[in-house]
Amino acid sequence: MLPEARFPLEVNDVKAAVRWMRAEGKRYRIRPDAIGAIGGSAGGHLVAMLGTSDRAPDLEGDGGHAGVSSRVQAVVAMAPVVDFTQFGKARDPKTPFDFLGVSFAANPALFAKASPVTYLSRDSAPILLIHSTGDKTVPIAQSELMLARCKETGVPAEMMTIEGAPHAFWNMPQWQASVMDRAAKFFHGRLDGK
Repeated sequence: MLPEARFPLEVNDVKAAVRWMRAEGKRYRIRPDAIGAIGGSAGGHLVAMLGTSDRAPDLEGDGGHAGVSSRVQAVVAMAPVVDFTQFGKARDPKTPFDFLGVSFAANPALFAKASPVTYLSRDSAPILLIHSTGDKTVPIAQSELMLARCKETGVPAEMMTIEGAPHAFWNMPQWQASVMDRAAKFFHGRLDGK
């Protein structure tokens, strides 16, 4: 990852995209009160950030449409990292983490700032987590942690578990249809009628 593309720039970008959709969406028949976000792996982390950090002004960036909400109303996060502090503690704490540009030992607060669980509140967006038991890149424990924290906080949360699939299962024909069907049903249930 290039140094100029480190956290929080990716979060700033997706928040700017949501603000644009909300501000300009009427021309495209986008309902500003019914925006959902879906992503896998790094994209799963970003949509989880969208679903939890709408009250963190320091993550908004300057991508335009200041004053327009970057809040989304539903999230489908596939194999997301939701707690970078766990990653930082699990590896050599002095080894820099590319996405953040520093090691956990050097800046644990930045690892927390990049973690969706840090911002989780009762007002966070409902979330569907989809993760595989066979994921060797992002342990399923990340989604299990988010599910547990959502339940503790009162955020509507569900989890779909894929047995034994590799990390990017949503791109593979044997799982793609069932995953996208589940995501579509979740979005319809959360966004229709809003």
